[in-house]
Amino acid sequence: MMKSQLLLIISSIGIAQGLFWSIQLISSGKRDHRLITLGLLLMAFSIRMLKSILFVYEINAPLWFMNVGFAMHLFIGPLLLAYTGSASAKFKVSHLIIHGLPGIVVLLLSGWLTLEGFWYTGGYTALLIQSVIYLVWSTYSLVASGKDHIRLRFRWLSLLHFGVGAVLLVYFSNYILRLLDYSWGPVSFSLVIYAWSFFLVRHYRELHRTKSSTTKYKNLEKLGQDRITDIRDRIETHFQNSSTYLDPAYSLSKLSQEINISKHLISKVLNTEMKVSFNEYVNRFRITKAQKKLVNSPYLTIASIAFDAGFNSLSTFNQAFKKVHGSTPSAYRESAKQIVAQP
Repeated sequence: MMKSQLLLIISSIGIAQGLFWSIQLISSGKRDHRLITLGLLLMAFSIRMLKSILFVYEINAPLWFMNVGFAMHLFIGPLLLAYTGSASAKFKVSHLIIHGLPGIVVLLLSGWLTLEGFWYTGGYTALLIQSVIYLVWSTYSLVASGKDHIRLRFRWLSLLHFGVGAVLLVYFSNYILRLLDYSWGPVSFSLVIYAWSFFLVRHYRELHRTKSSTTKYKNLEKLGQDRITDIRDRIETHFQNSSTYLDPAYSLSKLSQEINISKHLISKVLNTEMKVSFNEYVNRFRITKAQKKLVNSPYLTIASIAFDAGFNSLSTFNQAFKKVHGSTPSAYRESAKQIVAQP
């Protein structure tokens, strides 16, 4: 009896904490869809766990609420995928309408679906499989876009996925594998939400700075060295692994969207920390690309190489190239030929 009461207390505290964070995130999100998406994820998770407690401890609850709990389970995977994608600008919240259709259907039918007539005849199995599919999908998205995230956010997303996976594993082990008791579902969630809360309390502001430049910094030092290093590393990693800068129309706004950092912060870090302007930084990579072609592709004209590297005109390319190498592209190509011709 004491064990049962202890598990109930642990589970109830975890659910209360999850609901607290969900309300906090949604209310403070305003126009930041990342905060709202995370808040909705924690709310769906918490309501799902509340349904589990009612079932485990045989607390009478209306049929519709039990089905609402199952619907919330169906929303967890899509919300996790949406939040992971929104952190790297690769998933739009509007996609949630499509991904959330199963949950919406269950909500609409919440007054009629029964345990014996639906959930125990394949519905619950399908729900667990859907959760696993979305967890794998979201984890793959996180790993594939890992270099687009600052280290702190990547750690947070990894912890989030690990926690979701741990709770889903408990439910999967209970219903499919028959290994764990059902009561461990809300208990595992409580342990997970404690870990999430600890991380959020410590790093909330750093994790969810808005993409707009509403939060201005008069001095770069106010960001903190860790934040500055993260932004610098994120810019450098993006340019090393992407070729979007070859677009002649490439802009600071485009880079801001790609790495999910405000233009203000990018410009500050480039100018103050890296001692270059945005155009100078972009031109360095374009010239490196052009430099290789000047040496390895003698059949290409200099104009062709300039346009392929993202320059709008040959004169602009010549000026930028000379600023970096101290010679014109044609002189550089000629000197490279002489070096190769030497015995």
